[in-house]
Amino acid sequence: MSSPTFFIHPPKSGGSTVISFFDLNKAKDQFTVFEWTGDGWDRCRAKLLQTRIGGGHQPYGIHRSLKTPLAYCTILRDPLARQISHYRYALNGKNGDVARGASVSATEALVLRGALSLDEWVSESLGGRNVFVQMLSGHPAPDELSLGIAKANLHHHFSAVGICENMSEFLLRLCAKTGMKLPFYFETNITSGSAKNIGQLSESAKQKFIQDNRLDYEIFEYAKREIQSDAHKSGSVFANALNLVHVIQAEINQLRIRTFTARWYSASTKRSLSKYTA
Repeated sequence: MSSPTFFIHPPKSGGSTVISFFDLNKAKDQFTVFEWTGDGWDRCRAKLLQTRIGGGHQPYGIHRSLKTPLAYCTILRDPLARQISHYRYALNGKNGDVARGASVSATEALVLRGALSLDEWVSESLGGRNVFVQMLSGHPAPDELSLGIAKANLHHHFSAVGICENMSEFLLRLCAKTGMKLPFYFETNITSGSAKNIGQLSESAKQKFIQDNRLDYEIFEYAKREIQSDAHKSGSVFANALNLVHVIQAEINQLRIRTFTARWYSASTKRSLSKYTA
């Protein structure tokens, strides 16, 4: 039996949308959300071994705590776009969840009260500094060594890695690695509100952020090169399957409710995709 799939979910990188893919393939409530409660991982581990899918905002290396091998996967995003998205998310009260009782950090509370500008948030990396390298290396304070370890982990211990902006490509590859059949998703937890309402980002804040998060930019570019290399090796079979997925996903995106019917997944479509996902 193959190892359970564990999705490392970097904050504000499209992870909730990835989880909709697991829900679509395995049914709702099968994905094991790993959230530390103080009681250990026993309950999460038991469910993960049963459903074979799970993940959370946990770094690489959790397989040691669980004492079971895992097939890791993850998705990354342009570091600055991720940071700005986190600011917008804090500013609107986490899409209204704060008003319903969701917790916030001290800095998120300052944003919500209007006491912290976008410039301040970005220039000080208050949404996390070098988050990707931290999570992919398992090092809480990442450095150059951590970057090398993160690259090695991605290459050797991750069954699939994707980029938020190319969600379909990631999910198609994940299907090929896991045996799941539906490389589709529903966009979820999209940050509400207009980007115009968050203020202007100064060039000095942007450049400071890029310098302070150099490790994340390096791992992001490394991941893109790995993805491009894999796509080249897969050839026309992968390219044709991905084109078909894009057509179907465009129709799904028009839906106003979460439904998925045979109209988008006919027998001929299934046969076409199976050439790559089988």
